[in-house]
Amino acid sequence: MKTALAAALCATSALLAQGAPRTTPEQTSHARTSTNAEVATFLETLTELPHADRLDRREFGRTVRNRPLECVLASLDPKRDPAELRRSPRMRALILANIHGGEVEGKESVQMLLREIAQGEHADILAKLDILFVPVFNADGNDAIDAKHRTSQNGPDAVGRRHNEQDLDLNRDYLKAETPEVRAQLGLFREFDPHLYMDLHTTNGSDHGYQLTYAPSLSVNLDPEIDAFTHDELMPHVRAAMTKRGFRTFDYGNFGGGPRGRRGDPGWYTYQHFPRLGWNYGGLRNRISVLSEAYSYIPFADRIAVTRAFVLENLRAMIAFESRARGIFERADRRVSRSGAPRVRIHHDSTFAEPSFHDVLVTDVSRPGRGKSRVASSDVRKRENTPVYVRFEARKSDVYPRAWAITPASDVVRQTLLLHGLEVATLDEPATVDAECFWPTSLSKMRMVYQGHRMVQMRGELATSRRELPAGTLIIPARQRLARIAAVLIDPLSEDSLATWNFFEPWTRKVEGPETDGDLAFPVLRIHELPSWKTTPCGLDEDSAVNPHVFADTPDPEREQIVVRVVCTKPGTRAPGSFAAAGAWRDRVTHFEIGSTRCDARELTQSLGSRKSENAVIVIRPSPLANDAEIFEAGEAARGAGFTDIYLEVQKRE
Repeated sequence: MKTALAAALCATSALLAQGAPRTTPEQTSHARTSTNAEVATFLETLTELPHADRLDRREFGRTVRNRPLECVLASLDPKRDPAELRRSPRMRALILANIHGGEVEGKESVQMLLREIAQGEHADILAKLDILFVPVFNADGNDAIDAKHRTSQNGPDAVGRRHNEQDLDLNRDYLKAETPEVRAQLGLFREFDPHLYMDLHTTNGSDHGYQLTYAPSLSVNLDPEIDAFTHDELMPHVRAAMTKRGFRTFDYGNFGGGPRGRRGDPGWYTYQHFPRLGWNYGGLRNRISVLSEAYSYIPFADRIAVTRAFVLENLRAMIAFESRARGIFERADRRVSRSGAPRVRIHHDSTFAEPSFHDVLVTDVSRPGRGKSRVASSDVRKRENTPVYVRFEARKSDVYPRAWAITPASDVVRQTLLLHGLEVATLDEPATVDAECFWPTSLSKMRMVYQGHRMVQMRGELATSRRELPAGTLIIPARQRLARIAAVLIDPLSEDSLATWNFFEPWTRKVEGPETDGDLAFPVLRIHELPSWKTTPCGLDEDSAVNPHVFADTPDPEREQIVVRVVCTKPGTRAPGSFAAAGAWRDRVTHFEIGSTRCDARELTQSLGSRKSENAVIVIRPSPLANDAEIFEAGEAARGAGFTDIYLEVQKRE
């Protein structure tokens, strides 16, 4: 590592000698990490460098606290519209950093890479790739800097918060899409459609000897050719390149992390395969998706250096495998979208696949006590012949239908599917079909709240019966490019679906067994033979409501209810630029009403605090034009005033 780090520091010193701007860690001997304002200032200073015309800085959304979400397009022609970029024959990459506000190496390494591009470096990469960098994804969490966060990390002195301002983990939100940040990123996926997606993190955990660990998408529903290519060819190629540069890398995991958490188990186990996690989700779009995890017990400067190198080697690998990768992507798209394609299967009931065996590097890590930094020793040795579990396999699978039908047609479900970029239509008139219906014979709901939800696990049976679908039923064809995303979101057999996150709960009931003539017990039907029906394609309302189940279920009628109305008196106009997926507004006017009292955002917490009583709950009632950020602003004000029970009143749209 000394050789690799020395080379990286020499390159940085040469740039700084030329008068290039310095990042916050470089200015503070790596004692501090960058705030949002410091990142913005740094990006602004890049415009003075000789090749700044290769960078285009854009806003693609807003956080709950209305902070801008910014990306920087690095390209030989960066002023092009995203739709034009997508039509270009060039490959595209999306590099996302700081999804967890306390994991800061990606943020700092991205700034360094952008500086290098503005200085004229990496022209060989830009000759083949257009790269979209997101330096700070969790902008609200990033600025909640506190020395109490990630105290075991080996520098810097203080970092941001893991969750966003809704107290939700953005890296658990890729299916339910309830955060404005992830909704904005789904807009980037729809518009930019990257061939490579990288998610940059920091990890603690076991006392291993690697400076960085990684994982391609682990979903069992990944296209099999993409799965084999990323695990068996692409990532070994990247790992070999990192070894040549003097960096130690390996598959992401921990010792003793088996299916039942056996800490004494000598095996090395990777993390979960669920598509709620961003890098697992990204692979289901029939593209390459890679997780990067710098080791938190090595020095901060070393973590930045290894993350920077890992990003570069993945970009170079995509260029080296360009022809091969393009063919794989095209075949993966055809497998799910072509009308004559072989039947694709949805895989479920997953477990770890059989292990491979490797000599895994280990080291000693100091453990000075709670709240103290841990430091990895430079003495690295081998744990020989260790079983390594870094793949999953499904014990069950079923063929995709030709289409899924959802009745009743929930507006929230429809808009969530459209946010993911799926083809969705509504039935123009009633139709009678033979449909596979799912009958839940077991419904298990978590007692604890996780990510704003009490998650649901279902088991049941499929049975075919004749059903009449009413006009307005949602129709989602299974022959579309993003069919794998559709399947994990809505198929009743999916292990991590919208049903898991309570989206279908009002229309789901437990049964003893299939009821051929009874009412549906689950609203998603699988249709294998399409009738001659007429449908109308649905369009996305980017200001659509979130799933109401992120809030509490039903207020107690015996308790005092304080209603907060979110009123939009002037909707304003969306800021120009198609990257503004989450809705950056101009001339927008809103206010809050509590009974007869009208207040603005600054006065809301104080107004609620004056009404606080032990028996009171808050009911948030948004007007039809209220957006997510305004709704959550009311919720945050209620929490700030000391309320713990907060409810959202969902208004049905006409």
